[in-house]
Amino acid sequence: MKIRPTFLRLRGRTEAHICIAFVAYIGNKELERIQKIKQSVLSPLKIIAIAKPIYVITIETPLKKETMETTLILNKDQAYLVIIFEFKASCPCVEARKIKSKTTKALRTRRP
Repeated sequence: MKIRPTFLRLRGRTEAHICIAFVAYIGNKELERIQKIKQSVLSPLKIIAIAKPIYVITIETPLKKETMETTLILNKDQAYLVIIFEFKASCPCVEARKIKSKTTKALRTRRP
């Protein structure tokens, strides 16, 4: 792992920099591992680019003070990530729902 030198005056800041760089490295390696297991054609950088505009909407009802959360999926690439990482999400666009169901069927037929 390469970490470029930082010239921070306090030891805690240097340790924090190394910790952040290490966590980013581990995250990248985990993406590569999942990519290989799921036989995805997407690179970790492409997965990150697709995942950046995925939003979680949190709604709190004013009377009961209940909180509801949903992950908003807007396109077919994001729907593909839902399948790869197996997380719960809502797909408001009809096209993403169709792609999600087609991808799920394709994944089921591939498994032995």
